[in-house]
Amino acid sequence: MYRTLLLTTISVLALSGCGGSAPVRANAEAQVIQPEGAAELIQKIEKANAMAPKSFSGVFKAEGTAGTKRFTANAKILYEASGDRMSVSFTDFIFKSPISSLFRSGEYIEVYYPAESKLYLDRVPGINIRNYSPVDVDFDILYQLLTGKVPLISDYTVKQAASRGKSDILILENSRWFETLSFSGDYAERIKLTDKRSGEAIELYLSSPVEKDGSRFYRAIRIVAAKPSAKVDIAFSYLKLNGKVPAINPISRTVPGNVKVVNLR
Repeated sequence: MYRTLLLTTISVLALSGCGGSAPVRANAEAQVIQPEGAAELIQKIEKANAMAPKSFSGVFKAEGTAGTKRFTANAKILYEASGDRMSVSFTDFIFKSPISSLFRSGEYIEVYYPAESKLYLDRVPGINIRNYSPVDVDFDILYQLLTGKVPLISDYTVKQAASRGKSDILILENSRWFETLSFSGDYAERIKLTDKRSGEAIELYLSSPVEKDGSRFYRAIRIVAAKPSAKVDIAFSYLKLNGKVPAINPISRTVPGNVKVVNLR
């Protein structure tokens, strides 16, 4: 259970559906937007992502299900945009014992499972989430999500954009993914990622934004995947945006000497 908690939690936040992202049909409820309108929606995302904090610290509670099992865990998180440095440490909700932890500095990743006495050394790009989690999604998408950004697939083209009253919809695609972004005003707060190969989908819901000194961060995230069945609710608290964070040090400096190191770099 805990073996896959770390990156499954980072991977899955919401309700999920199956099947592809079909084009939106123009009708009385949904009007297709012209290319310049789609460009405006992309500009909204870029503007929102520019508001992501340069650094933050905080804690979050993760509650959810993976298959038939339920779990609850606490985590501490530290982040500095400079150098792409992040630390996430999970502990058991009841016993407070360490479950797993993740460290990133630039392209280098470390993932530690103390119960297994294993430390994985990995790198970005090239990290395979399947090594850590049954939920298969690009690491960069997860990382954008955890650092306060609306995740965008790489090398995308615009498939379609549409407007439904006060709500706009933007569909992007690349060689592997469809990404459907649903806007509430100026912000995309619901994202659906559909794997073009398998038809499996993950949905992400962002809510309870906090704004400070020109930065914006979502305190509540829900992730849901249908296959494998997983659902996680993340609730952030004690957030400190754009302040000085404690030193973010590699896990490898502090693990016991008997830990098995698995080098995937």
